[in-house]
Amino acid sequence: MKKLIPFYIIAFVLPPLLFGTLKMVSTFSEIMIPKGLQSSLLAPPPARHWDKKKPWVILLLGSQGTQISDLFASYSVFSASKAFNVATIALKKEPMPTTGRVFVYPDLTFDEAPSQIRLLIVPAVLDPGDPALIAATQKLSKRAFSTLVLSEGARLAAASGLLQGRRVTMAPMAEDDLRRNFSDVLWQKPQAWMQDGFIFSSAGLGLSLEASLYALLRIKPSAFSEATRRLGYPSRFQDADMPPLGVTSIGILDWVNIFYHAGFSFGGRDIAIPIFEGVDEIFTAAVLDTLTRTFSALPFPVSPQAGIYTSRYGMRLLAPHSIEDSPPPRTLIVPPTSLSIPRRFTQWATPRAEIRFFTNEVASNAFKRAAWIALDLTRTTSQGIVWFAVKSQNLTTLPLLAMTQEIPPIRNFLFWLRPVLIGLFGLCVVHLLRKRIMGAFKTTRSK
Repeated sequence: MKKLIPFYIIAFVLPPLLFGTLKMVSTFSEIMIPKGLQSSLLAPPPARHWDKKKPWVILLLGSQGTQISDLFASYSVFSASKAFNVATIALKKEPMPTTGRVFVYPDLTFDEAPSQIRLLIVPAVLDPGDPALIAATQKLSKRAFSTLVLSEGARLAAASGLLQGRRVTMAPMAEDDLRRNFSDVLWQKPQAWMQDGFIFSSAGLGLSLEASLYALLRIKPSAFSEATRRLGYPSRFQDADMPPLGVTSIGILDWVNIFYHAGFSFGGRDIAIPIFEGVDEIFTAAVLDTLTRTFSALPFPVSPQAGIYTSRYGMRLLAPHSIEDSPPPRTLIVPPTSLSIPRRFTQWATPRAEIRFFTNEVASNAFKRAAWIALDLTRTTSQGIVWFAVKSQNLTTLPLLAMTQEIPPIRNFLFWLRPVLIGLFGLCVVHLLRKRIMGAFKTTRSK
């Protein structure tokens, strides 16, 4: 019997590991990798009208996906300043996905790019090694006076040769890989933002908003007060205001929490984020990004009907779902808007959903508020996974961690109940198979 103990241990441990791994991969694919747009685009939107007197700020879009916090925060800052033509650019004129599962219709293709660009913004993209995107970025960078690189956008910028010989910071989780693959760049330790000549860089994500404000202050100080006023940020913003990143490393306990929540407790699509005319970009991106990183629920963007909607500061957005083809969610989060909120959303969500409204004042520090929302909406999860969501968003410097103490940690029994039950099921199956095989073997021997 003692010889069978290792065998039974494997039978107990292996099924939960296999189940959790497969489910975790499926969860990552569902919430982290943008899918094709389900709603059909009936016709392209009309061409935008640009002010020929204003300088250009251009934001790159990846064909496979762009980091939503990097993209939406930087777009909002420069659009709110009213001092620039702010445009998104992509290889093709078709809806481009983001990590928040919202699609962005690009304003320009690379062939339509202006001859002079005041600032080129490179957010993190999911296809930084795409030869076509690298070649287009190299060509575009020659027209740009300055460049702002956000989080893992450093991969594309470095591959395009924009950072050679420059002092640059990066997202903490990409540090080792970037140092190893791009030795011609003078990589600095991860920090909120920094500047080397005409190159601005930042750890990005939850700090993209502040990094964009810093770049705006440096390239056009006269537009800074207008941007901060419209965004609801303090008008005082200097180098001394830059916070340290704090704890950002991902350890073994973080991976255990990710494995459990993504592999066993992921709850599916049950938190709706409306996309409609005048929706606030910063708040929408922050809520989608932070909630996704808790692996506790799948926030899904939804619009009144299929089509393109213009955001508060002019970005053209598409949601993969409409209320016409989606069941009511458990929770409906209504971000701030410059226009009235469509009544169709509340009619669709009630009486099943809990509806949460947030005003522009509440969302004045959107990333901070989004992290609090993530904590509040995931009170049934462990503190560990909420802490991971905060760290991976570079939000550890914000005064929001006290709320994690209010989240009751899952009792060990409940936390491990599902994997233990799967392990016991595997153990029973193996035990029954062993008895069946041994019985058949004894019958054969007796004959």
